[in-house]
Amino acid sequence: MNGQELAEQNYRAWRTWVEAKDDRDFRALAAGGKLKRAEIVRECGFSRSVLVQNPRIKQELAEVESGLRDRGILAGPTAPSSLDPEGEAEPLRQRGQMSAAVVGSQLKDLEQRVQTLREENNELRRQLRRYEGWERHLVGTGRLPR
Repeated sequence: MNGQELAEQNYRAWRTWVEAKDDRDFRALAAGGKLKRAEIVRECGFSRSVLVQNPRIKQELAEVESGLRDRGILAGPTAPSSLDPEGEAEPLRQRGQMSAAVVGSQLKDLEQRVQTLREENNELRRQLRRYEGWERHLVGTGRLPR
């Protein structure tokens, strides 16, 4: 995979990540008027350098943070605090809580894959038993059964 393909793959991961987030998720990622870069790269699955070296991601990250400041999600010049609409501070999230939906989805996919593989394995074992019988006959007689 060349650099352009990797950049495109990272950009698709970034877009998927951004589109999956709502204001609560972004609020949980807020720290010092910015989104936590370590959490972003961990959840997107690419290295931290992508955030500064991929120009599309770098620009969109700045735009996302600016939009969050405008809506009062991130602290900054236009939003002094990250309060919810009722005026109460949002509790800090537990580590890994935000990716619970992603993990749940992946778990469901993996469980389905395991079930499919079990069914395939059972079918292959059935075929193996059949061919083992043919092999015993060939070894014993030197001829294929008709």
